[in-house]
Amino acid sequence: MKALILCLVLGQFKAFAQQGHAPIQMPSLHANERAAFNWSPSYTVNLPAFSSTNHAFFRGRSENPHEVPPFVLEHFNRSGLRKRPYGSAILKHFPAGTIIKSTIGGSGRRNTSGVFNLADEYFTLMGVVVQAPLAATTERAWILLWTADTGATWSSYLVARESEFVKHRCPSRYNYTGTCEFPSDVEISRNFSPAAISGNMPAILMHYRTGRVGLRATDRFDQIGPLSLMIVTRNSRGVKTHRYLPLSSSVLGIGAHSGGSARVVRYRNRIYVTWIEGTRSLTAGSPTVVALYDISTRTFSKKIVAHTYPANDSHNQPGMTMTSTGVLHIISGAHGGVMKHTYSLSRESISSWSEPQTMGSTDEQTYISLIADSRDNLHAVYRRWISTKLGVLAYQKFDGQGWSPPKNLVYPNMYGYFIYYQHLTVDRRDNLYLTYSRWSLHPGYANVPQFSRTAMLKSSDGGHQWHLATDSDIIREQAPRRPLK
Repeated sequence: MKALILCLVLGQFKAFAQQGHAPIQMPSLHANERAAFNWSPSYTVNLPAFSSTNHAFFRGRSENPHEVPPFVLEHFNRSGLRKRPYGSAILKHFPAGTIIKSTIGGSGRRNTSGVFNLADEYFTLMGVVVQAPLAATTERAWILLWTADTGATWSSYLVARESEFVKHRCPSRYNYTGTCEFPSDVEISRNFSPAAISGNMPAILMHYRTGRVGLRATDRFDQIGPLSLMIVTRNSRGVKTHRYLPLSSSVLGIGAHSGGSARVVRYRNRIYVTWIEGTRSLTAGSPTVVALYDISTRTFSKKIVAHTYPANDSHNQPGMTMTSTGVLHIISGAHGGVMKHTYSLSRESISSWSEPQTMGSTDEQTYISLIADSRDNLHAVYRRWISTKLGVLAYQKFDGQGWSPPKNLVYPNMYGYFIYYQHLTVDRRDNLYLTYSRWSLHPGYANVPQFSRTAMLKSSDGGHQWHLATDSDIIREQAPRRPLK
């Protein structure tokens, strides 16, 4: 009976989606949103970043996450989609003739977006594998790039280069004498609301994998290692490291998969970081930790605010955001379990937290995407298993009093394992944008590039209705360009 009801409902999805509403459902295994709904955006489907005038910027990427992407920044102007290259800003840190062989990053590729600061400068992070002329081996590196003129000119900062880390010591420019390793994963502070990020440079989060917890030998997601925060600043003489701060020695990654919620947030002169710890108490779950570093006083503190299940699973990554009142909100992740929501009880403080509560759903939830709008509503998207064989992309909204019931936005076109690699953001006018890429273990998916079936949904009414975002959807939200103060 359940299968029959499902088939009858699935037949209505295509017409429903074409009317401008979710859910989105493909009519066949090999179809994608472009073919099924005659959707033909000219921009690269990727998570957009929005300037102060609400112009959307997209970073180019390839369909295969392991290939070298086009190093371009896309932006609509009056004549159409403009593409500005930045590859030379990456290669300036290496000998002449060096080539980029591939990129670094997990399959979720959350690093493919960017952020704007208060001066309207766009920042993006790139991990690359390079090979110098006549070199027998390749080398990994992380580069932070930025532009103040919509991509016409670029600057860059070498976050980490593999050859710099000799005998487990930090490079001298880190201004830190302790043990240090080349980071396996890097993240930058991200927008957690429509507002720009604080500071003239993003804060940088670095994780290094040292090995497994050793309690779940069959789980390949329990990679564990130290986590560090690096605060950099920029003046007329260039970029300098303000502080390199080890946070913990037993962190379960920083989530190079689906979700893409903020892990590090800066508000004024305070930086907040959240992560999950490894544990040897499986029944208690892995601790969800939040830390606070005060730049002005150079003080550091941290606190456990929740626990996640199953323990020692790096796919339990939390999501963090902050409202305009200075209240932090964290959703502790779950990998096929139930997520929980907690918030700080004092403004701009991590001293006390509410008791973690479920989001009103008992279905299995995985990969949290979390953002706040200017009205202090929280918006969350995650993968939801509504049966043992059907995983959908679901949305919920928190209005300060409680969570709305789950709304299923995107359905798979097959039973069994399915994933969306989704990321959620909000523009300066509170429009929501959800990017995703359909993928499954089924041969019809596994044998094609991972990002060949991407799409972006937009909601202009706070998450009530969603539709596939067209070029005109992006362009009409732009405000006239105004001089920066």
